[in-house]
Amino acid sequence: TGAVTNINKFYQCVGNCDVSNSTVAPSVRYNLTAVMGRMAGYQHGEVTWQQLLASTDRLEPTLKGLKD
Repeated sequence: TGAVTNINKFYQCVGNCDVSNSTVAPSVRYNLTAVMGRMAGYQHGEVTWQQLLASTDRLEPTLKGLKD
C-alpha cells in the first residue's frame, strides 16, 4: 500500500499545484522530457521547450483492458 499512497499523494500535489513535495518538480520535468522526445520522433526533428509548451496536441491514452 506504500506505493499506492505515494502515487495518490503525488497526484494530489500535481493537481493542486503544490510543489512542497520535493519529487513533484523533477517528475514533471522528466515527464515533459519524455513527451518532448515523443513529439520530436513524430516530427522527425528537434523540438524546443517553447514548441512543446505551445503545442495544443493532446495525448489520449488507451486504457481499454486495464483493471482497477
